Amino acid sequence: MSSDPKPADISNLPIFADPVEEPPAKPATSPARHLLRASSRAAAEEAAAVPEPTVAAPSPAPTARESAEQAEPVVETSELTASAEMWQAVAQIRDAVATDLAEALQARPDMSVQERETLGSQRISEIIRSNVNDTVARQGSAAAWSTAMQTEIRTNVFNALFRLGRLQRLVDIPEVENIDVVGHDNIWLTFAGNVKKRYPYPIAASDEDLEREINFLATRRDGGGRSFTQARPRLRLDLPGGARLQATAKPVGHRTILSLRIHRHIHITLPELVELGTLSVPAAHFLRASVEAGLAIITNGFAASGKTTLLRALADCIPEHEVIITIEGERELYLHERPNHPLVKSFEARPGEGEKGADGRRPGEETTQDLLEDALRHNAQRIIVGEVLGPEMEAMLQAMQAGLGSMSTIHSHSPDAAIERLVTLISRTNSNLTYAYRQIAQNIDLIVQMSVITDKVTGKRRRVVSSISEVQQGESTSGGRPVVGELFHFNKRTQQLEVKNLPSPRILERLEEVGYEPPRLAGSYPEEGAA
Repeated sequence: MSSDPKPADISNLPIFADPVEEPPAKPATSPARHLLRASSRAAAEEAAAVPEPTVAAPSPAPTARESAEQAEPVVETSELTASAEMWQAVAQIRDAVATDLAEALQARPDMSVQERETLGSQRISEIIRSNVNDTVARQGSAAAWSTAMQTEIRTNVFNALFRLGRLQRLVDIPEVENIDVVGHDNIWLTFAGNVKKRYPYPIAASDEDLEREINFLATRRDGGGRSFTQARPRLRLDLPGGARLQATAKPVGHRTILSLRIHRHIHITLPELVELGTLSVPAAHFLRASVEAGLAIITNGFAASGKTTLLRALADCIPEHEVIITIEGERELYLHERPNHPLVKSFEARPGEGEKGADGRRPGEETTQDLLEDALRHNAQRIIVGEVLGPEMEAMLQAMQAGLGSMSTIHSHSPDAAIERLVTLISRTNSNLTYAYRQIAQNIDLIVQMSVITDKVTGKRRRVVSSISEVQQGESTSGGRPVVGELFHFNKRTQQLEVKNLPSPRILERLEEVGYEPPRLAGSYPEEGAA
């Protein structure tokens, strides 16, 4: 086999299309199982030569707080991970099997994902078996791949073709939330509680090899491949099941740089966040009523502070009969995968490929603004524009104007800073400051601030709602800067989210329409969960 393999041209191979039906849940499965599509039964049989590990009987499921306060994470690794021989074999076998799959798909375009995975698994095993037999015949059994090496190669080729490639072994590590990669040999894992550990092995032979691996993953993405090269050095990508990838290639980055965010709480509710200590029961009641009343809400905070998780929990409060449309640059919310909301239509923007045309757009580009126009024709009752980083700003404002109870997330350190951040984003397309202030005051009702604190009891870091504020008109009626009135405030001494002020009559009136009683804000809440 060649020592310098080149990825096969299988750009039409839909690796992540048509989700496979999940098998019944089994004990001791990976905590990252929501990131994986099920392997086919036949693929599992092909790998049956390697005995299944013996697992202990499952313990009772821990509560959300117990999971958050678990013991120090352990990163299990194998010396074979660092084997250049193993990764060279993986690349060569991957390309050979990819070519076979591409030919098979040309002959049978209707082949299901399960059938593709079965065929791929069979071909992987055949090639490995053939290599071992040839080596034994020529050089003796001592020169052939060991059983452990064969297992590693089989697993990694399958991951390269049907999962997340070399990233798969990282996302499979229990409780990992963020993966930061600076070059092929500098990998850091962040776990719950903001615990960071360095991964001890390289994940590629070189930075260039890592770049090729990410490009392989990007070009085979479901719904339209993207490229990641020095000519196209920036990549934003959602991965199957709830992970987000951001990558930067050289020369824009000093090395090949990768950030992977794994969303562990895809299906989360306000009562569960109360159990985790993220917010109080009174605040949860207030937020539920705010969603039901159709208030426009922004969740705000730094990266990894829990903004998107809170937004999912807020969306859980939307009545199930309402038509929800989500608009995102990369899918992160996954509300369409929640069984309690059967009427969710998920839209994702596309960056386009190739050179920009006369209109400044790339071929195939679909912006969040384009998607908003479509959403208005899809009977949307709730339009949720996910993360607002820049071009999503206009879509967010129009969604809040056109729909009931829109929600979004932005990045800043306080509610006041959120106002300035919003003004800056609006000013990119309209430099009229009065216009920006008026849009914010008229269309945004609440800003929920997320923060990360050190728990005084456990000593670990945890995410909390640090304030809930109402956006109010400024002193000038002609469009002065909006102000924020704090309704709930996080007491650093008690580490509790406490009631501070009543909402304005405008907000209270809307809350009363859905049965929310203002006296409850003063503290007369039931002690049970926040449902």
